[in-house]
Amino acid sequence: MKYPASLRRTSFIISAFALLCLIVLSVSAWYPSTTHYQNNPPEILNKTQSLQAISLVQNGDDFVLALKNNSNKPINGYSIAIGQHSKLTSDLTAGDRVIAHGEVAEEKIPISQLQVTSSGHPQRQQIIVLAVLFEDHSNEGDSTTISAIENRRLGVKQQLNRIYPLLESAASLLNSDKSNPLTKLKSQLSALPEEPEIGSSPYVRFGLREAKEDVLIQVQKLEQDNADIQEKVAKLRDKTKKRVDRLRKSIEKAQ
Repeated sequence: MKYPASLRRTSFIISAFALLCLIVLSVSAWYPSTTHYQNNPPEILNKTQSLQAISLVQNGDDFVLALKNNSNKPINGYSIAIGQHSKLTSDLTAGDRVIAHGEVAEEKIPISQLQVTSSGHPQRQQIIVLAVLFEDHSNEGDSTTISAIENRRLGVKQQLNRIYPLLESAASLLNSDKSNPLTKLKSQLSALPEEPEIGSSPYVRFGLREAKEDVLIQVQKLEQDNADIQEKVAKLRDKTKKRVDRLRKSIEKAQ
């Protein structure tokens, strides 16, 4: 039987609307409700004495966690557990910044990282300040977390020790105007090993990979920009040397 065109269009619209409602209901069932967290915010626990969580404010689909340095020592790293399955680690040795005495740092925590129960309703979660590391190379908090951060930093330092002479060579070639060495530099960076010595912590491997990928991305951006490459490669070289020195002092003191 052939139905009128108007009836077929109506049936199509009803079917599409029903499908859209089903999708919305499915997403709502599994995505944490922001209203729920307004009335039942995560519990904050702290395994340190010096890094105080002073506020937790919901802003749309995120929480903003404010952390204050109550120590008289500058902080250069910390780690936070979010719920049961996520962890946020901030390592400030990548730049010049520290969190000074009395200074407040903020971290955005997506509500989506908090767990949903099998019934589809978010249960109350915990945000745990796990560990803090100081510029004088002391630390506080969970020893397993501290060990992981220090081993990752060791891997970063080892890889940057390999990367620095490659950047130095590239900067020298650019200075002589003989050729553009960035293609060769990218090939050298890509060939760097990512496996640590036998018996090393797996976090050393993470650090080796992180340092390699970070510098490779920066070199690729320099190539795309294609302006003031000589100056920018020299700055990347100097930045790498500075971080190597900072990490060396940190690791030597920790050991």
